[in-house]
Amino acid sequence: MLDASKALDTANASGDAAQIRAAMAALDAALKAQAAPAVSAQVAAPEAAVPEAAPDAASPVSSAEGAEAAAETPEAAPAPVAPKPARPVVAVRGDDRPGQKKTEPQAAKPGRREGRPGDRGGERGFDRGDRGGRFEPREDRGPRLGDAAFRAQREARERAELALRKLAAQAHGETLTQLLSAWKDRQAEALPSAQALGKAVPAATRQAWAQALAQPAQPEAGLSLLRLEMAAEVPTPAEHLAERRALQLQLLTRRNEAGPAETWGQDVAKVLACAHDDGTARRLQNVLKNLLRR
Repeated sequence: MLDASKALDTANASGDAAQIRAAMAALDAALKAQAAPAVSAQVAAPEAAVPEAAPDAASPVSSAEGAEAAAETPEAAPAPVAPKPARPVVAVRGDDRPGQKKTEPQAAKPGRREGRPGDRGGERGFDRGDRGGRFEPREDRGPRLGDAAFRAQREARERAELALRKLAAQAHGETLTQLLSAWKDRQAEALPSAQALGKAVPAATRQAWAQALAQPAQPEAGLSLLRLEMAAEVPTPAEHLAERRALQLQLLTRRNEAGPAETWGQDVAKVLACAHDDGTARRLQNVLKNLLRR
């Protein structure tokens, strides 16, 4: 475990996400290998506890000798047991109500508890047989890690997860920068690859973005930016708040129309088809920070 933790720290220092993930997988494998001897011991224990086979029945010769010995010393026949006399009925619990027979038992009232408190059961009783014992032995979980090994693997895993998050944020920022640069220069070849854009951007959407950059610049697409900000749930600049509220009211009347969260790829293509502007670029960057991570 200590060796695997040191290897994970070395991978964290390298700054390579693939090496970090491989080192984390090796650490998990070491943890599983640590618990493997305990599992094998549990499997081997019942096999060792199986008793040896009982000896076979006595041979015919010994059985015959036993029969002859039994014939030579016959046992006396057991005396018949006399039946116990029936006890006379001394008193019968009765009911003094008119029309009630004296020998008829009194019917139990609904909700009445019969028997002693220790014998009660059912829904309102105290029968806890289905809950199991209070002090049942816990199953063997295998040997526990030492304090040093446990702390080393936990701290190494935390550092690795932090490094992976930093690398993902760095790669995300580089992808956004590359996308905005391609839009500013209107070069479809400079668009990030499909792998860099992630699963949120299908191949057809990336192709639509490339086609939008290949065409001449179009007029400003203000509604597309507003739809993107609604899809990403980011704030809109104060000067465009009235337009966003008006668009929201229009969308409420179009129930069968696809919402901004479903058509944000097409809206990005419309924005990329327009001319580059610093204010628009900042708004598009804030939008894509959230949309590309989904």
